[in-house]
Amino acid sequence: MINSSPIDINELKKECSLFKEDLNKNLTLKKGDTNLKIKICGITSKEDLKAAENYGSDLIGFIHVKRSVRYIDIETIKSLSRILTDNNKGVLVLEPDNVEEALNDILNSNLRNIQLHSLLPGEINELIQSLFADEYEKEYHIVRAIGISQDGLSLEKIKEIRSFAELCQGILFDYQHQGKTGGTGREVSLKTAIKAAKISRSFNPHLEIYLAGGLTASRIKKEGLLIKESFDFVDFNSGLEDFPGKKNHIKIKNAIETVKKDKIFMNFIKGDLID
Repeated sequence: MINSSPIDINELKKECSLFKEDLNKNLTLKKGDTNLKIKICGITSKEDLKAAENYGSDLIGFIHVKRSVRYIDIETIKSLSRILTDNNKGVLVLEPDNVEEALNDILNSNLRNIQLHSLLPGEINELIQSLFADEYEKEYHIVRAIGISQDGLSLEKIKEIRSFAELCQGILFDYQHQGKTGGTGREVSLKTAIKAAKISRSFNPHLEIYLAGGLTASRIKKEGLLIKESFDFVDFNSGLEDFPGKKNHIKIKNAIETVKKDKIFMNFIKGDLID
């Protein structure tokens, strides 16, 4: 039998409030933790780009790193980025040998979001000084990738994190193998990544923190609440592919919907959808 009694809005608010309090006690949720955004990296074709953008990816990454199986040249990146409805979504992923190479690739790409997998702090500072020179009249957003392994965080790694946290607008944590960051498809230890994120923000509370490394929709379903507590972006790549460089559009859709639907659920229980 259907209950046709009118809904008591005040009672509903009270129940949601109690549920919020209990959830906050158990999960120590922070104010901005429902703002998890999505970056899909390793885009090599128009079809994959449109799928990622149409399904709601916040950022689209193009890899210009020669060791990567998803490498594309600057002209292809320019051609693909023109298809974006919002050019600010494009991210240029680089691993330059020097500042001059980085500057040349960035200026030729016409993209302002830059993800670096190389260059020391002093070199990045030099690059920033060049990019923000008045003659270019363009703002750039620099994210430095930092590799972490299953061995935890050494003192040297903490020093590395600090050096880039104080300099860049964002840090991306990915799996490190043989001194190289990214491209392995391996998951990073969430416990270690969360610790690294907390250390990063202790040096720069305004940092954007990205989590990468073989991410899939299933991992978001399992560990999404913990990820939301410490990261601003999840960075999908190999976990959404049929083979390197070819994205699976169903996997793209599922991954994005998993994050977005979880946002709606979290917003509701936190009271954002109740007047």
